[in-house]
Amino acid sequence: TELTSVPANDDVLMVVDVSDTTGSTTGTSKKIDYKQLFAHTITTITSSTHTFDITNANAFIVGSPSSGSQTLTIPTNTAVSFDIGTEIRIFRNKATDLTISPDGGVNLVSQGGLTDISPRYGVATLVKLNTNLWIMYGDLA
Repeated sequence: TELTSVPANDDVLMVVDVSDTTGSTTGTSKKIDYKQLFAHTITTITSSTHTFDITNANAFIVGSPSSGSQTLTIPTNTAVSFDIGTEIRIFRNKATDLTISPDGGVNLVSQGGLTDISPRYGVATLVKLNTNLWIMYGDLA
């Protein structure tokens, strides 16, 4: 598969020719819509605690507790088997604290060991690197 042209249409990221395993072009093209390529499920969490589940994989989470602070927990691989490379983006929508907490047996690595998303309207990203190893980067305190 190779990039053959980039159309002017803003809704299309690229058009590719589809080739078989011998390298022969099959004469078909596939449009790749950038909106689908970069689409994320957006989920608002209003409870004070939440443990990430498989529906949160590669999602954009809006932390918006109805009152007080909020703790979002990364479960063990045994509890939820996220694929390695899974990303979860978290947006802090309220002025109250938003903390990311690894469940027992989960290693969370971040600069300085920071686990709070700060300031308000800050964004952090979690990335699963190994079975029970996640990194977090972004607006941390």
